[in-house]
Amino acid sequence: MSTYKEFKNTDGILITPQQASQLDDYRENAFENNRIKSSILYWDKEVEIIYIYPDEDLNTELSKLDNNLTYTIAKDLEIINGYTVWRFYEYKNGVLGLLISIRVLNSNNKCVAYKSEEDPIRIRKVYYLEGKHVVNVEEELDFVYEEDDEIFFDFENGNLTINVSHNVAEGNFTNINLFYGTYYERLPFMTPEILAYFTNPEPLVPPMQL
Repeated sequence: MSTYKEFKNTDGILITPQQASQLDDYRENAFENNRIKSSILYWDKEVEIIYIYPDEDLNTELSKLDNNLTYTIAKDLEIINGYTVWRFYEYKNGVLGLLISIRVLNSNNKCVAYKSEEDPIRIRKVYYLEGKHVVNVEEELDFVYEEDDEIFFDFENGNLTINVSHNVAEGNFTNINLFYGTYYERLPFMTPEILAYFTNPEPLVPPMQL
């Protein structure tokens, strides 16, 4: 069995163990056989996520944990439409609790959708724009979106808020038509199907490649 660890700063950038030791906030990911097995976020000490895969026995993996600590258990892994879906549960005092959240990851391991099952239920979908090329002769637009150019679609109690990252052109919207009317020239690749996915809470997993 091959094992290794990686360390990332709060921006998600890989750093060395030596660099991590000099930081108060960082993430340590442990891998077994080239798949993530645990993730510890060091922030006022630690929040640990344990990943349990379909080919592993749940009870065996839970028995390895310290019952005096609280963990987040990621399990029930699914691959849907090319996306990785994990479900997260609290494990406290040796008891596995109810579902607390769902995450949908793309092929770059970025979270494209998140759903909190706790009250109030919250959903966030993220449209990553990095690397997309925009050419609009009439509007004299010719540019490539940069890193951190993103649009966040947040749902809470059935209400939608759209937050556009400042690198794109900062803006917050609660009206879909106003959002699209403002940015459609900069989003030629946002088809009606993609727009419908992001502006509705369900389905959580994209039915298309984004």
